[in-house]
Amino acid sequence: MVRFVKTFLATVVLLVLLFAALPLFLQVLDVPAFTVGDGPFLLLSWRNDVNGTGIHVSLLPLCLLALAIGLVAYALNRQYPQ
Repeated sequence: MVRFVKTFLATVVLLVLLFAALPLFLQVLDVPAFTVGDGPFLLLSWRNDVNGTGIHVSLLPLCLLALAIGLVAYALNRQYPQ
């Protein structure tokens, strides 16, 4: 169970760092506006227009994704012990 918590926290930190660096790459590449997800499962929203740029990241899908990765890693570790 400790391994699951470590994997979950590491995944959350990695995803937060990824989304923190994402605006720089999107701005440099001049990516047009887009949205990933809808409603409460909105993962990422990026806007790039004459009024400015901005990014919106929702925490619910981020935590659900980290939870899924942690559960898969935990299940694989239990099925194939080292």
